[in-house]
Amino acid sequence: MMPYTTDRVELKLRAKDAMKKAAPNIFLVAFVCLLLTNAPTFVTEGPTLRLMLKADSLEEMMYIYENGGVSGGFLLSLATLAMSIFLNLVTCGWQLYALRASREEETGGLETLFACFQQFWRFLSAILLMGLFTALWTMLFIIPGIVAIYAYSQTIYIMLDHPELSAMEAIA
Repeated sequence: MMPYTTDRVELKLRAKDAMKKAAPNIFLVAFVCLLLTNAPTFVTEGPTLRLMLKADSLEEMMYIYENGGVSGGFLLSLATLAMSIFLNLVTCGWQLYALRASREEETGGLETLFACFQQFWRFLSAILLMGLFTALWTMLFIIPGIVAIYAYSQTIYIMLDHPELSAMEAIA
């Protein structure tokens, strides 16, 4: 683990050095993660985009955009939920890769993006609880919701560092 430093320039140089040492290249892993997390949007929004491209006028295009174009019903909603879970777990894998790279540890390569699937229920419960608690705090007022977002922002990192903790313990 890197020692704590307050010198911004030194910290930036060490971060750049850690990024250069990461294998595979951190930008390649980030690009793959970007593709994985954005490709499902094209699947769910593809029919609407096709309808918009076939529109005869700007007004028709805006109508299609505002009304969602194609209604997928229950199956599309179920697919969207499944993709959302997948994307959140891939993002957890990205966080693990970045954490290892910043510590100049063995990153595990591209398969690290899928490492959190091994503890599927643990990470899924943390993601759901964080969302629920943030929503509940936001219902009180906007400011407590913003505070909650910051308070829970490190939960996944805590879970990655301490695999023995449950989701509630990491949130606490």
